[in-house]
Amino acid sequence: MAMEHWRKAQENQGNLFGSMVAGLLMKKFGDVPLPVERILPRFSPEASKKLSKLGYKIYPLTGQSIKDLLDAGRPIYTNWRKGDPIEEMRSCLHEVAINPSQLFPPNLYGETPEEQEELMKIYSRGFQIKHRITGVKGIIGEMPDYVETFLEHFKSTGEHLLSNPNDKSVLTKTKVGDLTLRVNELNVNNDYGLNVTYWPNDCFYSLGGLIAPLIVPTA
Repeated sequence: MAMEHWRKAQENQGNLFGSMVAGLLMKKFGDVPLPVERILPRFSPEASKKLSKLGYKIYPLTGQSIKDLLDAGRPIYTNWRKGDPIEEMRSCLHEVAINPSQLFPPNLYGETPEEQEELMKIYSRGFQIKHRITGVKGIIGEMPDYVETFLEHFKSTGEHLLSNPNDKSVLTKTKVGDLTLRVNELNVNNDYGLNVTYWPNDCFYSLGGLIAPLIVPTA
């Protein structure tokens, strides 16, 4: 435990007063756990090599929220009021791989989110078998996953993930009521940016909302 660990360290260093204060604090408030080091799930070396050969770009996602990114001055434009709770939603904490040359694979178009999820399961199994890669799977990411991935890709390569930024948008798994969060890229006055918006579920598919699989490690 953290406080007990610190108390013993003070005692061993001869700081009896510090050790006594720590003991009193523990008696009144209890101990606190030691911080647990988070290990970022990563692809195996073999999976990373195969994915790279297939044209995938691999990026580590770091659990950042839209608020974190906005506060850092990242170019994100939204259609909600500042302070919306969705800004606190965080990206995952593991590596992701995405294929810039085939962002939207064929046969991943479903009429409903439920159909999209089922198609993604089929795609994921087929991907593992076709490319003989173990320890990976395909998913539909949450909104912050795509935001951080798109930003990191542009930062790393200077290239858009969407071939025609003002034409298509990425369907995310994030839904609030009858609204889905979508992500697309902008090029306004030659400045790069991301457009993250709420969009009604019933008209999303007719307006360019497509599935962009994220490949992630299974462990």
